[in-house]
Amino acid sequence: MAIQEACQVWIEQRIEEEIENGADATKSARSIGREIAAEIEKIFKAKVSPDAIRMRYSRTAENGTNVPQKSQPPETIANSTPEIIKDRKPQGGGSRKNAGRPPKELFICKQCGCEFESIEYAYEMDGGRCSECQIKNPKPKLKHTETHEVSDAIMITSIIISQLERIKKSDPKRQEAFEIIIKWIEANREG
Repeated sequence: MAIQEACQVWIEQRIEEEIENGADATKSARSIGREIAAEIEKIFKAKVSPDAIRMRYSRTAENGTNVPQKSQPPETIANSTPEIIKDRKPQGGGSRKNAGRPPKELFICKQCGCEFESIEYAYEMDGGRCSECQIKNPKPKLKHTETHEVSDAIMITSIIISQLERIKKSDPKRQEAFEIIIKWIEANREG
């Protein structure tokens, strides 16, 4: 027998014992629920909510069974319209301005002319084409026709210039530093 089934049997037996013994007037359904939950935790090393046991105990004590009573359908009244509202005229209802969801925006396919729902940015990204046109005529993939060498020269130059800008105008070695840079540029320009 699985632990769950054993716990259920234990709970049923303990509740029956409590009901048969007349459950002392000092014990409430809540304290009985706590007591049984503590026993289960000790014996089966499983946690059961004391409130679940309390509800089960209460139903069993009241009805003799754990199954809740079926609700009975309400009685039907022969004359269901009260006197007060018999002569009432229908009131004009209406809708509030801008109430409810905004209407969905329809887009027109630039290729076949059909209307379709889409999110605005998707419409622009797909070239204004509906999903059927995208499937039938997918966008052509771009092919690289020429290759370019990758160069870091411009990036490095901008870094060097930003570093040169850090030299203060009042620095006594400023002119000497620029002369060194100019000599380097002249030596390496034709390289």
